[in-house]
Amino acid sequence: GLVLAARAGPGLPLVGLGGLLLGWAYSSPRVALMSRGLGELSVGLAWWGIVVGADYVQRHGFSAIAALSGVSMALLVTAILWAAEFPDAAADAKVGKRTLVVRWGPVPAAWGYTVLVLCAHAWVALWWAWQWLPSTAWWGLGSAPLSLAAAAFTVLAAAPVAASPDLPPGLASLLRKSVTYQPEPLSWNPAAVSCFLKVSLLQLGQTVNRGSLIF
Repeated sequence: GLVLAARAGPGLPLVGLGGLLLGWAYSSPRVALMSRGLGELSVGLAWWGIVVGADYVQRHGFSAIAALSGVSMALLVTAILWAAEFPDAAADAKVGKRTLVVRWGPVPAAWGYTVLVLCAHAWVALWWAWQWLPSTAWWGLGSAPLSLAAAAFTVLAAAPVAASPDLPPGLASLLRKSVTYQPEPLSWNPAAVSCFLKVSLLQLGQTVNRGSLIF
């Protein structure tokens, strides 16, 4: 890192220091941005810094184009973190990790996710239309259909439980990342479980039995 900074210029250590500070503040007990509803913002800023820093290495200087284009990527990375918070909401709440999904509840958080992905793609479209970004920047809009489909699914799945502070079992079962939660009926209590799944592969004429590890 120091060798790269020496070759790129004095601005790169500043970018790296900013990233280290954000990473420390995200989970440090003294600051704990992740528990204050600011973790998503800190992650977005860190990834924006990665874009700016990578561009700095190549240009040996800061660029407005990198700063502008990095905003869209930062918003999309923040959206990934936001979506990952839905299946963890109950467990996060129990340990005091007050993410935005925990603070807002499923329906407002789902709409927040929608606004986030819309802003990420609108940002590229607007700056491209104003000719601040390169002519090929419109390729970045290729992820818009998938992002909007994910947003629509999240909103539709969260809507039936507007009055409930917990996520719906349907949303949880479709979005959960692992088997760290109990099988249906979903209780949202972390548990050490073994889940066995029987998958019928009709196209291959096979039946496969597999089991998860016990955590």
